[in-house]
Amino acid sequence: MSAESLLVSWRDTATRQAIVDLVRSVSSAGANYVSPADRVAVFDNDGTLWSEKPIPIQLDFTLYRLAEQAGSDSTLAGREPYRAALERDYRWLGEAMVRRNG
Repeated sequence: MSAESLLVSWRDTATRQAIVDLVRSVSSAGANYVSPADRVAVFDNDGTLWSEKPIPIQLDFTLYRLAEQAGSDSTLAGREPYRAALERDYRWLGEAMVRRNG
């Protein structure tokens, strides 16, 4: 990827240049080099960088909302996936995702 195509939608500011310089320094041979296996991917979400794991921000919101609904409505609190969200039972939620996508 050429330097001209990096962050093309960003204004040419000192912050943009600092990011480009950092990426260049850790991905090129030299004292700051970081091997690809040791790098972490991040995604631009309207200018806010967030990691892919532990969970995407949209899933965090969904789980928070399910727990909020279960806390307000006792008829939901005993039903899945509300119960798992309310109790932060991430094992159940993870296994449910595997069953659904498997």
